[in-house]
Amino acid sequence: MRRLSDMSIQAKLKAIILATSGLALLSASVIVVAHDAVTSRQRHMDRARLLAEVIATQSCAAVDFDDATAAAEVLRALDRVKNIEGARLFRRDGTMLADYGSASSMPPRPEPGECRIADGKVLIWQSVRHEQEAVGTLYIRASLAELSERFWLSIAVVAGALAIGLLVAFPLATRLQRVVTGPVLELKKTMEVVASHPDRAVRAQKRCDDELGALADGFNSMLVQIEERDTALRRAHDDLERRVDERTIELQREVEERKQAVAELRAKEEQLVQAQKMEAVGRLAGGVAHDFNNMLQAILGFTSMGLTVLDPADPVHGYLLEVQKAGERAASLTRQLLAFSRRQVLQPKVLNLNVLMSDMQKMLRRLIGEDIELLLDLDTAIRPVKADPGQIEQLILNLAVNARDAMPKGGRIVIRTRHNDPAVPETLSVPHVTISVSDTGCGMDAATRAHLFEPFFTTKLKGQGTGLGLSTVYGIVKQSGGQIRLDSQVDRGTTFHITLPCVPNEEVRNETRGMRPLRGGAETILLVEDEDTVRGMLRGILMRAGYRVLEARNGRVALETVREFHGRIHLLLTDVVMPVMGGRELAERLQASQPDLKVVYMSGYTEDQVVLHGISMDRMPFLHKPFAPAALVAKVREVLDVPAEPAAVSGGP
Repeated sequence: MRRLSDMSIQAKLKAIILATSGLALLSASVIVVAHDAVTSRQRHMDRARLLAEVIATQSCAAVDFDDATAAAEVLRALDRVKNIEGARLFRRDGTMLADYGSASSMPPRPEPGECRIADGKVLIWQSVRHEQEAVGTLYIRASLAELSERFWLSIAVVAGALAIGLLVAFPLATRLQRVVTGPVLELKKTMEVVASHPDRAVRAQKRCDDELGALADGFNSMLVQIEERDTALRRAHDDLERRVDERTIELQREVEERKQAVAELRAKEEQLVQAQKMEAVGRLAGGVAHDFNNMLQAILGFTSMGLTVLDPADPVHGYLLEVQKAGERAASLTRQLLAFSRRQVLQPKVLNLNVLMSDMQKMLRRLIGEDIELLLDLDTAIRPVKADPGQIEQLILNLAVNARDAMPKGGRIVIRTRHNDPAVPETLSVPHVTISVSDTGCGMDAATRAHLFEPFFTTKLKGQGTGLGLSTVYGIVKQSGGQIRLDSQVDRGTTFHITLPCVPNEEVRNETRGMRPLRGGAETILLVEDEDTVRGMLRGILMRAGYRVLEARNGRVALETVREFHGRIHLLLTDVVMPVMGGRELAERLQASQPDLKVVYMSGYTEDQVVLHGISMDRMPFLHKPFAPAALVAKVREVLDVPAEPAAVSGGP
């Protein structure tokens, strides 16, 4: 026998309908027969009990008067009742008064009021009462044969109905399975046609609006989609062939572009070599800064001393002025070479940017040319900042040159200063001043803005720029504790925003109080410098200012000089980097025996080299070479005038 799962859907539906119908009929039959049996049995018992009550009522007088004949007449009335096998009337004392039918098996002493079924019989004991007093007992035995016959008759009827129902259900099931499976089989045939032939125009017939109808609609919709996708696939195939042809052309063009990129890469390599050369220049400048600054210190120092003793009408006075200008330009060149790598030593001062811009206005007009308009928009409410004036000037000059080059046909440059400018996104949490340099030039695209501050990046033609201008600007701003931001669009100009923190009011007052006329003194100064020329120049400046000068060429000689000198030394003026013993070690050894000794450090090295020798330019008195004689005299006087800290007093309790 085949498994149900392997049967066709027709056989499955027929089996399901027949099984369901048979089970339903069988369940109904069992319920009907059981219900009829239970109700018939109860009905027989109720009828026998009612009959007993009637006979007991009719025979109460006969029993009360002990009239056997009357009692027998009452019991003979049971002849009209079927299934009564026998009956007896008992007196009050339990003796039989009268009987009916076959009552040989009746118990001699019945229990009044009892009713039960035993051996297929209904047994009833009914009390006979007269005026609420029991005068006797009635016993009736009824047969249940009729009930048994009725039960089997019900079984036969139900079996016949079940057979008839199954006979009727079979053709009905056959009809129903045809109605259900007909559309499915037709849909199957349609699928076989579609699968065996590439004809997507075939459609399944829809016979009804039920789930099978929806299945037919879905199948037809699927055929429509397949047909549309076949069409789209053919179009995509044609489009792919077209794209392959176009891509072939693009690849040929990319080959040409790659050749061009290789050429540009070689050009970039040349730029890299140039950048490495410039980096080498920067390192070289940092390495020779000490010697170069020492030479400049001697040149500028002796020139300044010569200018003070010569009459301005003397022709040599003019020559010395030119020498001094050349030396200052050389010092400025050194700072510019170090600026892009942020190795220059800043000499910050409290300054008003409005004053600085106004002083530069004339020079800027000469620099940018007559075809470019220069406007200054200065906010009178700005507060002072602390920065290196020379570096700020270089910053403005670089931005002005870039703005000029962006306007070859002329235009306008606007320099603004603002205090806490609300138009510029706030980049510092402290009060600040913003310098904005705007032009009406060609502007920059996103690619240019992304690399703008990189060293050696330039959009100018070869030989017209080194790419150090804006990287120098960036380095100066960062070293000054500020921020820089750019706003630029192609053909809409460019604006640089430089934000610098303001100086606290207390520091401004201190700076103002410190600006006193230069004056010398009579204190004793120990001068330690390994360069003989520079040492001689510094000695002359200090002696002309009235100081007593002890000199030494290195730290060891300085210690010997101190041991041989019996007076008090008020200040040590020492170079930082020297052979045998450096300036920091010398100062520590001398202050160990003279705690009140003041110290001023000086050096021509870059800031990073000075820091390596334990000198903090921000917290220690420091002069960076080359410096002017007036700066030396002012710094010495400033340090000597600082009150000495009181010495700690130690003692026992």
